[in-house]
Amino acid sequence: MAYKSNFIAIAIGGAGKLKLKLSELDINLVVDGDSTFKGTNNCGDINNRFANELAANIFPQTKSLTFTNVAVSGQTTKNMLRGDFTDASLEVISGRFNVLVAGESINAILNYDYKGDADGAATGQINFDDLKLYDEKMRAAGYDMIIRVTSYYPRKINSSGYNRAEWTSEVRARQKDYYDLVETANETSVNKTWDALVQLRESPTLGGPEEQLIDVSRFEDSVHLLCLGQKDMADYVYETGILPLFQE
Repeated sequence: MAYKSNFIAIAIGGAGKLKLKLSELDINLVVDGDSTFKGTNNCGDINNRFANELAANIFPQTKSLTFTNVAVSGQTTKNMLRGDFTDASLEVISGRFNVLVAGESINAILNYDYKGDADGAATGQINFDDLKLYDEKMRAAGYDMIIRVTSYYPRKINSSGYNRAEWTSEVRARQKDYYDLVETANETSVNKTWDALVQLRESPTLGGPEEQLIDVSRFEDSVHLLCLGQKDMADYVYETGILPLFQE
């Protein structure tokens, strides 16, 4: 399976994959997702939020950088696929190397109807299938690289449990199913629609096992990040997802 880049044919996966130099590219970076990707207001300075920190990491390495964050707090995977609030497929810039960093699972699995997605809470498989369609739509729109990001497990705020009653064992099991499906596709290249996978559950500061207690220096609640957590997320996506795709 391969796709046509604006600049060069790049095979998805495989040892023979050609790499480009960031320093030679005019990058168009687009971020899409939910509140994790938008960066919540509890990190007051927008420059300290995930997407802006990620752009700040990439910018010095490139020939030039344009940057757009179209993430929407509370939106589901189906919202992203349909372009209900924003549409990342419209952010491709001809003549630039277009990089999309995207992910969503929490809202789809919790099913936040107030965002117009009344189809019922997604299973791990449904969310995987929807994001596969999303990636295919974005690839057809002209993205040269897609970085798939899966989240960490929700944190307990104290020994009694989570900050919201919705974080039931069933919901957390569906979330884990989705993470495992993505990991399997990444390892086998079967149904893989992205170029690099970043699993935040493997992050040394944001990841770790299920049902662990909150790190109050990084988490505001069970899922939302403070400024330090958002910087950690940006650094981890940059170092493990983006840099390995390019030559040094």
